[in-house]
Amino acid sequence: MEALFPLRHVLVFRWRFGEARDLDELMRRMGERMFYAIRPAEDVLVATSKTKPSAVIFVFLREGDDGGRLILIQTPGGRYSYPQLVHYVRIFAKTVGIEVGEEITLAPRG
Repeated sequence: MEALFPLRHVLVFRWRFGEARDLDELMRRMGERMFYAIRPAEDVLVATSKTKPSAVIFVFLREGDDGGRLILIQTPGGRYSYPQLVHYVRIFAKTVGIEVGEEITLAPRG
């Protein structure tokens, strides 16, 4: 399927801290697991894999003490199907010390 925009999938999830207790610890854990991560604002963490080209971008928005929203963006270069993204985000969450809830928004599917 040829992408119509520079975005293949955009998914939004609720997330909560688990073993990682704050965004600094989440950023450290991601760095240990081959991710680039930056904190452009106190309540925002943005990360992507160190593999090239970067095909999946994670945007963590902290909304309160327990967690917030996770926006998962896959570029047209990404190879994951929608069901794979939903599955793999839960595995990713466990490895970096957070819990991911149900998806709350999505667009587009392909």
